[in-house]
Amino acid sequence: MNVPFAEAIRRSKAAEFDNTLFTARLQELMKRRNETMREAALASKLDHEAVFRFMKGTRPNMMATILLADHFGVNPNEFLKLTGWPTLDLFDVQVDRASHADELRLSPDALEVAIAVSRINDVNTRQKVVDAILALLHQYFNG
Repeated sequence: MNVPFAEAIRRSKAAEFDNTLFTARLQELMKRRNETMREAALASKLDHEAVFRFMKGTRPNMMATILLADHFGVNPNEFLKLTGWPTLDLFDVQVDRASHADELRLSPDALEVAIAVSRINDVNTRQKVVDAILALLHQYFNG
């Protein structure tokens, strides 16, 4: 049985917040973009000390979480999970297969890799594996 969204929010607010995974992911993304905490906060349309507070353990509200995810180009549900908020179905966008038919025709070996990567539950590990694969492909194609 699905819990009403308002109840999910109440439960999330009442639960203890461990910022370890969220701050690790945030640091990784800031490092990748070579951004300071202030730059990341302002680019996310938050106040200039917001990211600093989050790194120190303050839990971002849902809107701040979504704004940060938007700035870093990650699915907001990833950040919502990391901050203990309920996820939103609207962020689980399905690809329109008809308009991307050529891109979705995967060879059996590419499909095998995609399935293996999708089975990695930890978002940080999965992102690292994806980054490594993309780096190898970049190196292969660009010499």
